[in-house]
Amino acid sequence: MFPPLALELNLEIVNHYPDLANLLAKYPNRPLEVKLATIAAYCNVAVDGDFREKDLEKLFQLLYDKLKEKRTIIVS
Repeated sequence: MFPPLALELNLEIVNHYPDLANLLAKYPNRPLEVKLATIAAYCNVAVDGDFREKDLEKLFQLLYDKLKEKRTIIVS
């Protein structure tokens, strides 16, 4: 039903972002668009408009990359 990247995004949230996972779990019946907007807001990504399937895949990738970037520790 969902592309593999959507599942990876979900795993990233569940495994590394319990506060975001809890926020999404508060409203289990919300549409996918609302859930993606919630994740985007958490990542400081602005989204607007309608998305086609290919656009959604790009959005999944962008959000996944942003979440991975947020948890990366930079040591210099």
